[in-house]
Amino acid sequence: MDRLKFLFQIILVIINLLSIIILLQVVFEIIPCWKCNWSIDKVARINDMAKDFSITILSSTFFYLLLVIIPERIKQHFVRRRTQNVIDRMANDMQEIIAYLVHKGSLPQKNHDSHYVKIAPKAFDSIGDISRDNQTGFYYSYDKNGKKELINVSNWDEISFLYPRLKELKRVIDDYQDIPIIVNEDPNLVFLTRKIGQSTLIANVELKHSISIGIIPHMNESIKSFYSLYQSLFRYTKNMQVLNVGDEDAAKIISVPVID
Repeated sequence: MDRLKFLFQIILVIINLLSIIILLQVVFEIIPCWKCNWSIDKVARINDMAKDFSITILSSTFFYLLLVIIPERIKQHFVRRRTQNVIDRMANDMQEIIAYLVHKGSLPQKNHDSHYVKIAPKAFDSIGDISRDNQTGFYYSYDKNGKKELINVSNWDEISFLYPRLKELKRVIDDYQDIPIIVNEDPNLVFLTRKIGQSTLIANVELKHSISIGIIPHMNESIKSFYSLYQSLFRYTKNMQVLNVGDEDAAKIISVPVID
């Protein structure tokens, strides 16, 4: 389909260039004429036909650009901006979860890795269980529209912290997949978002939260898979928040109530 569209555009450009040349020739005679035995009336009729043909082609192309190409490009621009915003929201939601897991496991970070994308997935092997008995001790800040936002969830248990964030992540994924012309997106990206929505970390936390299980054991493989998906999604992002985990200003505010 893309090749046919490209071929059509090439043909359209060639026809319009020929039309411009013909029109300039008829009006200004930029190319020297050759002698012929045709009558003046016949030459005039041919010139009129060539001029009408050229004007028809050029005017048709003008209205095609005005009524089809330009509105389509504007629509694609707004849809592309919407999809990019949703992708960035998706990645920022995942980053918040990854930041907590790095905090929980006291995992080392490399220099210039403010978005947690350079950690080896096997480092998460040290995180085995997620439990309602463990408080997160987690607080952080980030910039939003030039304003510093402070978050303190240090008194939340781990399942209560993860559940609403994973639920919001699934909602954002649904928003992305509901965009009308999502079929024009990179198929690898569409497949990636589906894998994130179907990840075992989300499934396990949702299930255990719904039946009030106190502990989710052996989560390291699910976490590693979730982190690898985050690394893949990060390549598509353009506007990522920088989390300042352990910000003392965040520690000073009252911890927000647990959302069950």
